[in-house]
Amino acid sequence: MCLESAGVFGMKLGDSGPFFETVNTRYDGDCPMNTDGGQLSVGQFNPAGASSSQQICESVRQIRGEGESQAARHDVGMWNA
Repeated sequence: MCLESAGVFGMKLGDSGPFFETVNTRYDGDCPMNTDGGQLSVGQFNPAGASSSQQICESVRQIRGEGESQAARHDVGMWNA
C-alpha cells in the first residue's frame, strides 16, 4: 500500500498484487526491498529497531555499498516513516 500511495512504478491503488507476483524483491532480485529482513528480522521483536531510524540506517548502508545483504543497484533508497 505504501508503494501504491507513493506512486512508485506508476502504480495505482490495487496494482501492487500483480507486481509482487511477478517481481523478485529479494536483496539479490530485480527490485530489492527490506534488505535487512524487515520487521520480522529487526523491528517486530526489538522496540529500538521498530522505529524508522532502522530503515534509514539500512538505506544509508545500501547506498554506501555496506549492506549485509547488499543489493546490486544501490544508488536509490526509500523508506516509509
